[in-house]
Amino acid sequence: MLKPPLIPQADPVDGLLTLEALQQPIIINLVAWAEALPGHSYQLVWNGREAGEKKYIRDERPGDPLTLVIPASLLEEEGTYAVGYRPKNEPGGQTAYSAVSPLIVDRTPPGGDLLATLLFEAHQQPLTEEALALAGDVLTARLPSYFDAKWGDVVRTYWGEQPGPERTLKADELGGGNIVFSFTRDFLAQLNDGEVLVTYTVTDRAGNLSRVSEPALLRLQLRNLPQALLPPVVPSAADGLLDHNDARHGVRVDIPRYGNVQPGDEVVLHWGKVTLHGQLLNDTSVLQPMILSWHVPYATVQAAGDGPAEVRYEVYRNGVLGGTSPATQVNVFVTLPGPQDPTPATLINEQLAAPTVRGRSEQANREHNVLDEDDYRLDADVIVPWQTGFKAFDQIALFWGTWPLPVMRTLDQNDIDAGADLVICLPNKLIVGEGTGRAIPLHYTATRTDNPNTSHSSTQLVRVVSQAQLPGGECGLAGAVFVDADTTHTLRLPAVTEGTSLWVKPYRNLSAGDLIEVSLKGYDAFIDGQLIKATEISMSATVDEHTHLNDVLFKIPSTLLDHFTLGRIEARYQIKNDYGSAWSLKSDVYIDRRSATPQLIKHD
Repeated sequence: MLKPPLIPQADPVDGLLTLEALQQPIIINLVAWAEALPGHSYQLVWNGREAGEKKYIRDERPGDPLTLVIPASLLEEEGTYAVGYRPKNEPGGQTAYSAVSPLIVDRTPPGGDLLATLLFEAHQQPLTEEALALAGDVLTARLPSYFDAKWGDVVRTYWGEQPGPERTLKADELGGGNIVFSFTRDFLAQLNDGEVLVTYTVTDRAGNLSRVSEPALLRLQLRNLPQALLPPVVPSAADGLLDHNDARHGVRVDIPRYGNVQPGDEVVLHWGKVTLHGQLLNDTSVLQPMILSWHVPYATVQAAGDGPAEVRYEVYRNGVLGGTSPATQVNVFVTLPGPQDPTPATLINEQLAAPTVRGRSEQANREHNVLDEDDYRLDADVIVPWQTGFKAFDQIALFWGTWPLPVMRTLDQNDIDAGADLVICLPNKLIVGEGTGRAIPLHYTATRTDNPNTSHSSTQLVRVVSQAQLPGGECGLAGAVFVDADTTHTLRLPAVTEGTSLWVKPYRNLSAGDLIEVSLKGYDAFIDGQLIKATEISMSATVDEHTHLNDVLFKIPSTLLDHFTLGRIEARYQIKNDYGSAWSLKSDVYIDRRSATPQLIKHD
């Protein structure tokens, strides 16, 4: 009998074709038989039947290599096949059949629709250092039998997303019993502690890949616990003291990276006896020099109190305490002099009410926080509202505008006993030195000898006006001029028949928007006399950009002058600008309606 053909792409043991091999044409090799002559044919024999292309001897001699290709259609169905070939003497019709070679086509993934979970021993849950040592530093798991298991199957394990050990099944392991897997300490030690889902896949010799098995839960608690925990770092206390200004926005606490740090570790911070909520580490944070930064609220620092505070942290892994850090001792002093600040994030202590300014002039503007032109020449009083948190020897520093040095007041026991608002003198040299302004800032601070902190009050804005800024400036406002008066300052007939005019001279600081208000009063005698009520009137005008300096005239109607035979009119005007108001000097004019008028005064 002729020798069987060779199939190079098939496994020499049992003729198995891999899925990769099936992607290419499958070729069988044979040699020309001893009686082969040109014109003789040879053909594939597939399971005892001729198949495929018939080929012919041309110039090949006995012993020369020949090849045949297995049609791809014959390989579509999986199964075990007998592959041979048939030589034929075409002229005579004699045929012969070779011995056969086995060929296996396998397209079925192992395990079918379900791969059961790996089975770990119950006493190794959780897997601790002690349990692993008792097991000889080896964790064992049993692999349940699965559908279509064959020798040569490769079982690959996965620990979460990390590939683990794998093994190839042997023929003597098949037969219905469980297959044992062993995992060494070296492998387990490089895993993170915690819960891990262990799965596996099976790849057979043909290359068919199973579905992923059902997961098995394993809890690891080996020696790679947190190690070498360092004390926490409080940067704002690096100078040895954590004061109010350091803490008012909250205090940052940094946690240095420790040995065997792992994602999922929970870090719990303790500030004194106050415990803050834990934070979980992630994949990114464990790579940083400072794995966590904590923001400790001011309220927490304040609640723990002044004095030494121990700051430490604990690390939990899988809910189990893995280590406690050494403590960092922080010297805390956040209490403010006076009342405590309800909103410490702001520089201002809202409990310290803003101060109030009062002028001292006899004609003082009674409006608080306004120093008028009379106050500007004198000292002023600053009222600081009393606070129950003040103590003897507290120092109140009063800051006026941009003046560099404050006005100081030290509280004594009399102040404490009285419990009344403080009145502090604001020297005139500070007022004049700072100058005028619509909103000069005024605030105060409270300090205490044995306290490193400073309390800042709210700011009061004070309006300060000097004579130089008012209408008329330092020289004041001249009296108004009665245009039609004669050389004796008298209004006579017939000049006043149609009324007369009152002229307000140009003045220093004249500006568009100024309001001029004129007041007139008439009397029935040249000197003294009785007030004529009907002549008591007011007139006003507003200066605009088109008003000429010589045209600020007020018309006094003839109806007012009709109340006189002999008498006089007093005129006075007030001008208001953005800084305040000023009154003019008084002007008098006589009225004599009994005779003709002498020559009039000419006004330029």
